[in-house]
Amino acid sequence: MPEAHVAEVQDNILLIGAGAVGQAYGYHLAEGGAQVTFLVKEKYVSELTKGLTVRCLNDRHSEPVTFRNYSVTASIRSQPPGGFQQVWFCIDSTATTDHFLEHISAHVGDATIVSLQPGIHDFTRFKQVFDQAQLVRGMITLVSFEQSVVNPGTSKAMCWWFPPFSRAPFEGNDDLVDLITSRLRRGRMPATQVHDLEFKLRLGSGILMPMVAMLELCDWQLSKLRRTSNLVVAARAARQAIAITLPGRARIRVRFLTAPLVLLPVLFLAQTVTPFHLQNLLRVHFSKVRRQTLSMLDQYIEMAVTKETEMDSIETIRNGLRRRDVENNANDPSSTCET
Repeated sequence: MPEAHVAEVQDNILLIGAGAVGQAYGYHLAEGGAQVTFLVKEKYVSELTKGLTVRCLNDRHSEPVTFRNYSVTASIRSQPPGGFQQVWFCIDSTATTDHFLEHISAHVGDATIVSLQPGIHDFTRFKQVFDQAQLVRGMITLVSFEQSVVNPGTSKAMCWWFPPFSRAPFEGNDDLVDLITSRLRRGRMPATQVHDLEFKLRLGSGILMPMVAMLELCDWQLSKLRRTSNLVVAARAARQAIAITLPGRARIRVRFLTAPLVLLPVLFLAQTVTPFHLQNLLRVHFSKVRRQTLSMLDQYIEMAVTKETEMDSIETIRNGLRRRDVENNANDPSSTCET
């Protein structure tokens, strides 16, 4: 469908969650002509009605802007049945429970459902609740964060950055995906249709999750992660995670991408090309979605047990996090660390 006609269809879009991910997608969808509504918890409604200060960092000369072109609701029941043509899930994997998905399904009819969750079994849950024909799967490729938290001394604004040569990939019914990617591009977010998203997700998550978990064990210090003893364990855990979820697939590519000699310069380069404090960003973001990271590590281990495949390095990292949680709980009885 020509992009010039996108504004004529699928105009009302509900985004579940208005955090770092929801604000970024919501802004670009609105810029592309959509009528955006955020579904959030009651305690966030008042603040969101005041508007959001946002900034896309790909234009380094840009200034923060106030984003007000949206509505806010705390209840899906308050919305007219069938009032949305698209529903985007911009929340982490652990929030997409069967009960919650069924609750949303009961109120949105045949709206296009967009899942951005990276978990191994996330999309399976979506397929059990929604009709396959209405499902579109996406992968988050942007980096989004609260500026004042990641870069101390800066003003408060939700910022995001599209890495070079990256386009947000979506997979599903061709017509539905075309509507989504066309609108995003109209709103100046790079987006594209793909037909191998499962592979991309498994490969990306398989590398990222063990690295992030090891980074936490390294006190969120990239210099410690780059030490040979730590990087070798993280790299081996990444290879094991990918072997568990993509058995026999792209072995040469996987071994290359997870080689410590490749990862080491990548970690150095990443700190120089990102227009933000990368180490702070990783600490802030992945501390917030820690339950999702732990859940994925546990899922890797469970699948490895079932398939009788190697998982010793994944277990080493997971057990290290458990020990750290026990220590933190002992030092701070009020701690609510997930173990």
